[in-house]
Amino acid sequence: MIPMGTPRFGLILAILLFGRFLLPEVAYPGPPDHLRNWTKEPGKCPHGLHRQPAGPFAVFLFCEDALGTYLGVLYSDPIGAPVAAPFVNAWTLENRYWQDPVWSADVTGFVWNSKGSRLYVSTSEIYGSGGIFELDLPSRHARQLAPPGGASPVSPSSPGPGYVITRLDEQAGVLHYSPGHRTVVLDHE
Repeated sequence: MIPMGTPRFGLILAILLFGRFLLPEVAYPGPPDHLRNWTKEPGKCPHGLHRQPAGPFAVFLFCEDALGTYLGVLYSDPIGAPVAAPFVNAWTLENRYWQDPVWSADVTGFVWNSKGSRLYVSTSEIYGSGGIFELDLPSRHARQLAPPGGASPVSPSSPGPGYVITRLDEQAGVLHYSPGHRTVVLDHE
């Protein structure tokens, strides 16, 4: 033990009390957050893993600044868990990541449904397909919701006008999006 009256004791006490101010602060990634919805805003892209509020899935947002925002869906819970039963045909131990350029490129927003079975994604027309998509997570199937009215499928090489999801009203079964304060009725909610 170092006696209290020695200079070394004072140095050790100073390091213990004030040492944290001398060292650079290192940010360690914490557990993934539970992000229910996200809409792109300039300078505000939460790069990283975002778990759905209820269910085994997560999205990974890749924030590429001027090149757009990209998204991938991940089955993040253990596949062997009893909860995995409805998903076993579409999600496997060696195939738990899903990304398709038609709905994952230049993402402008997303929202999870409360049951954890659907993810709605909107894309820009700049680097993306310019559409809105409903991702059926149990079956791993994507469906174009906008442009509406039986328009031909959009793609990055033949984009739609570009949209932003603004709100999901599950009670009414309606997805709200812009421009133009539009809605699409969801036939399964």
